Amino acid sequence: MEYKKRLGEKVEEKRAFEQEQQKLRRKYKIHEDGTILVKKKRLIEILLNTGAATIRIGATIILCSLAAIGLISLLYVGPRTELLIIMQEVVEQLHSMLGV
Repeated sequence: MEYKKRLGEKVEEKRAFEQEQQKLRRKYKIHEDGTILVKKKRLIEILLNTGAATIRIGATIILCSLAAIGLISLLYVGPRTELLIIMQEVVEQLHSMLGV
């Protein structure tokens, strides 16, 4: 029974490998069957993906903290009045900067 499981796993691995090779052959337009393609990630690709993930996580943290500040300012009177004062000052500064 265990032999059949291992045999089935090997067949699945081989099928997945062949499908991956077919995708790579179509992508790079290679029509020879004897060629095996290996796709490797470059250092710049890894760095860009890591940087993008870091920026996404940072933006999520900032967004959640701003949402928490907004909820707190809605619930409590003290932060609400302070936030309204700050928002009025921001609007006044924008008007003065834009000359409206």
